[in-house]
Amino acid sequence: MAGFKSFLSGLGHVLGKIFNPGVIRSAATVADILLPEFSVLINATATAVINAEASAIAAGQQSGSGAQKAALVIAQIEKQYNDFAAANNIPVIPEAKQKFVDAFVAILNSFPAPTA
Repeated sequence: MAGFKSFLSGLGHVLGKIFNPGVIRSAATVADILLPEFSVLINATATAVINAEASAIAAGQQSGSGAQKAALVIAQIEKQYNDFAAANNIPVIPEAKQKFVDAFVAILNSFPAPTA
């Protein structure tokens, strides 16, 4: 989860500049039609990632705690992940949950930090 703090500090800035709320709502609607429970899983994952990072910061353990943060996220999204998998006839494999969380964090980290 390297670079995660820079993403979190710039999240609002990036989203405000890049994404139009109407476009986001439309994309989420289309995604939910094609993949039932998708937006629920994405929202739960985003919330869990932010909560895990905030907890690590509060504990003074932001660096080197990627595995612990990932475990917290996986535990928090278990129900939503399983619901999404069931709704889309996807087998639930523990390794796939880890890969999903890793990919989600990689996407979040792909956004550059805003310049001050």
